[in-house]
Amino acid sequence: MGIKSSQDKLALAADQNVKEREYWLNKLTGELEKSHFPYDYSDIRQEKMKSGMEPGKNLRFMFPGPLYAKIMKLCGGTDVKLHMILVTGMFILLHKYTGNTDIMIGSPILKQEIEGEFINTVLVFRNEISVQMSFKELLLEVRRTIIEANENQNYPLEVLLEELGLPATGDKCPLFDTMLLFENFHDKRYIRDINYNMLFSFSRLSDSIEGVVEYDAGLYRENTVAQIIGHYLRVLEQGVGDVESPVSQIEILSEQEKRQLLDEFNDNESKYPLGKLLHRLFEAQAERTPGSIAVIGESLELNVFMPLTYGELNTRADRLAQALREKGVEPDTIVALMVESSIEMMISILGILKSGGAYLPIDPDYPQERIDYILKDSSAKILLTANEIASLSTECLFNSHHSSFIIHHSNQLSYLI
Repeated sequence: MGIKSSQDKLALAADQNVKEREYWLNKLTGELEKSHFPYDYSDIRQEKMKSGMEPGKNLRFMFPGPLYAKIMKLCGGTDVKLHMILVTGMFILLHKYTGNTDIMIGSPILKQEIEGEFINTVLVFRNEISVQMSFKELLLEVRRTIIEANENQNYPLEVLLEELGLPATGDKCPLFDTMLLFENFHDKRYIRDINYNMLFSFSRLSDSIEGVVEYDAGLYRENTVAQIIGHYLRVLEQGVGDVESPVSQIEILSEQEKRQLLDEFNDNESKYPLGKLLHRLFEAQAERTPGSIAVIGESLELNVFMPLTYGELNTRADRLAQALREKGVEPDTIVALMVESSIEMMISILGILKSGGAYLPIDPDYPQERIDYILKDSSAKILLTANEIASLSTECLFNSHHSSFIIHHSNQLSYLI
């Protein structure tokens, strides 16, 4: 009886490649964390606000002549070694951006001489980076990783993910976020069904190396990707310039970026209208631009990532301020605020200030003993918290069916609702 489905093919391939299965289960043992460049926009935002998002984009760049010459000298003009250098640079870059020492990236299998349908087309490169190791030492580790991965390329990734307890969500691979391919011996068609957030493609030309970065514009700004490209080239310049240099001493920031961080970003002197309180300045802005977005964040009430305009934020803060004043908040009354980072937290801060009180932030993750001590030591009169479906409208504030914002009086520990 012939094989009737793709699942049958996957199962048969898995049964025929027991040694490869052992290799991958051993290679991907332990805690697995997807390596990615920090997003400009939350992936929650991408899912909740897809309308209006731009499709995937790409940026092209060329390697500078001196860098190309150094790389070609190090790789001896061979594409295989060149590919290993490019992958090593990517490992270091992700390490620098994330601070993690365990890095994983995706890559297609090598081009096959015989065209057809393949059981597996994607490989996972995983390397542990020690800050004490040199660029050369990491390069040798990456060389071994790439060779072993290609020697064990026939075990189905889909089956492997199930065995690892990491089922793919949609067409997203749970092991990697960033992919790298070398077009001189990789075929991009092999990964057409993989939904990556960032793909680095390289081609060796007669006098340079061309790079193309394809990225999800719903997660990254163009200038961020351009910066990542610049940092990648800096990593390679330092690594191939001195292969004995420790990974820890390889820097991704240029001198201009260092000056910007140390001087320009720290130059925070600005004119400030004397006699104007923070919440009054906000009210003035809300009056000028009521329809403009003031904050984008997670709503505890709706459990979604959403925007809030100046007008909406001001109205909700006014409602909370009124409720607080009715409960005795007056100038200099300390109101303790124990709310997770959210839209509701912003409403709470403004509402407390508008009521005339002073807010005292308390981390909800603190142990109860520490929370009790802070409340007692500060003499806070009110503790303001929120549950998972918190709502700041006046209608919900006193609705016994929706325990939204809860106000505790520190003496009686009585509730508003």
